[in-house]
Parts: sequence; structure tokens; C-alpha cells
Amino acid sequence: MVRKLGVPFQPELGMGAVGDDGVRVINREVVRLAGATTGAAAALWAAAEPGAGIAAVVSRTALIR
Repeated sequence: MVRKLGVPFQPELGMGAVGDDGVRVINREVVRLAGATTGAAAALWAAAEPGAGIAAVVSRTALIR
């Protein structure tokens, strides 16, 4: 199970995702096209750090399984 990391001004558009196993994926093209600043990109990476947001993914996974 994964958690989408949305563009700050367009949360429906995913710039990346983080999985319950800690895998992080960032779509650099979306980040570039969104004109994300260095601060926004850093915040995205911080949100994708293992442990941040993963607890929600893990708990949802446990409910489904």
C-alpha cells in the first residue's frame, strides 16, 4: 500500500509516493512542471522520509489485510 505525496497547490496531483515498506518514489518531471521550489521539494522529501506518513499507510494496510 502507498501514500500519495501531492503537489502543495494541487493535492490531487501526485509528485511522489511512499510505501508501507519505506520505499519512496518522486516524479521529477511533475516536480519540475509544478515549479516546486527548493523548499517545497525538501518538504516533499521530508514527508517521504521513513516513519513520516508511513504509520498511516501501515495502519490502513493492517485494516485491509
